[in-house]
Amino acid sequence: MSEPNQKTNRESINVDLKNAWIRRLHEHHRFLLQRLGIEDRRGSKMTVFITIFKNKPFWGFYNPEEFTIGLNLTMFESCPWTTITGILAHETAHQAVYFLSPQAWRAESSHGPTFQKFCQRMGLNPVFAAPGCDEDVMRHPPNPFGPQKKMEPNPILIKVQKLLALSSSPEPAEAEAALAAAGRLMAKHNLEMVNNPSPGQQEYERWVLPLGSLRRTMKSLLIGAIIKCHFFVETITIDHYDHLTNRHQKALEILGRPINLVMAKHVFLFLNERTESLWSYHKPLARRMGEKGIKAKNAFIISLLRSFLDKLNNAESQDSKLPSSAVILASDAGLRDFFDQSYPHRRHSYLQDNSRSSPFSRLAGAKAGQELTINPPIDSHNSGGFGGYINN
Repeated sequence: MSEPNQKTNRESINVDLKNAWIRRLHEHHRFLLQRLGIEDRRGSKMTVFITIFKNKPFWGFYNPEEFTIGLNLTMFESCPWTTITGILAHETAHQAVYFLSPQAWRAESSHGPTFQKFCQRMGLNPVFAAPGCDEDVMRHPPNPFGPQKKMEPNPILIKVQKLLALSSSPEPAEAEAALAAAGRLMAKHNLEMVNNPSPGQQEYERWVLPLGSLRRTMKSLLIGAIIKCHFFVETITIDHYDHLTNRHQKALEILGRPINLVMAKHVFLFLNERTESLWSYHKPLARRMGEKGIKAKNAFIISLLRSFLDKLNNAESQDSKLPSSAVILASDAGLRDFFDQSYPHRRHSYLQDNSRSSPFSRLAGAKAGQELTINPPIDSHNSGGFGGYINN
């Protein structure tokens, strides 16, 4: 009797999961229509049925006669959610051409200028706007968490890695000089790319860095500020959905040139891990001083990150030969356009700082931030000279 019940439970879970996917896809479809400047009223011509099909040699279709967008089940089983929503946006662009530009639907090719215009308006990754989208994505699904193309070893990143190794020196002067030199090298390289752009250097990507929490935190906000201010990337907090577990969490998305994204991702992972490990070391001391719980932890970590940001700012201000990282970032018109295209309707929000309590932890965090140095990654065989951060 147990075997049929287990099978029924698995079937019900599958059905529930598919229904959850379809609900999320309808939400994303409404979001895409908002980007196109269309209000999706129930029963309007832009309302669609979304279905999940299988056993067909393509990943998506739009059927205007039946008001239907279909997505292939195989994609849900083997691809991240960003690929699924990318295909959904591709089909939504077809829908927009059919209803909003019927003349173009009849006169242009299926992936012609009007289709491309709607893709750009939605901020769609160019991978999903290409005519051969189905075949290309099937062969090489875009990786939302890292490089979208194979990166060759990059001499700049290799030099930065060597300087970061020196920044771990027990001699404070040597460590500070090495960290400043690494920042100066990245700044000089980015200034050259902005002033003398070449086609290969103007390719921008978007990488997702899951935060592991349901809400934004001051910690993630400050780490995002650090990598934006000093590592030449734009950042934005997004909702990240794991469709296989039907769970939601916040994520930091970083946008920029791959060489900067490699460095920014490493710094993100390093700071995310190191703040936790330093807090674990400090926690027993805080308890002895009567400070415990989330308030003490927040006071320590927030103070640490602010102190480390001040340290980077001070190191940068010592070099008068180069513009600041913020000025170089602001002058990168290509990145600014890419960011605006990706998120045309972004909004600013703020978090309340609750780190004023726990003075002992706050002072200890400030001291730890001043002493913190960015270690080079252990694995440097991938990603143009930088691999993933490995905690030892």
